[in-house]
Formats: sequence, C-alpha cells, structure tokens
Amino acid sequence: MTSLSASTPTPLSASTPVETPWDPQLAADMSRRGIAVHEESLLGVLLGDLGLADGVPER
Repeated sequence: MTSLSASTPTPLSASTPVETPWDPQLAADMSRRGIAVHEESLLGVLLGDLGLADGVPER
C-alpha cells in the first residue's frame, strides 16, 4: 500500500467483495481504506521491485 502515491486509487465499491487470494492482507487493506489498487497502474513500481524496470533482469 506504500506504492499508492505512484498511482491514482479508485474508490472501492462497498457492494463488491474484494478477493485477493495471492495476498489476503491486500484485500483487508483495500477494504479498510475504501480504495481499489489495480496492478496495471503500478506496473513501473512492480517491475522495479522485480529488478525489471528497463525490461531486463538485473544481474
């Protein structure tokens, strides 16, 4: 959730349950904050975390 400053969060619909089986804490955090985090909007951050910011793995 610290990466939210890198994107514009979307309000989370209270009527739609959030399911994140890959990261249950993410679902809890999004529900508590009332925002949805779409990985597409954080692609640069995610690739940087993987060491793929330029599309090439770090060696």
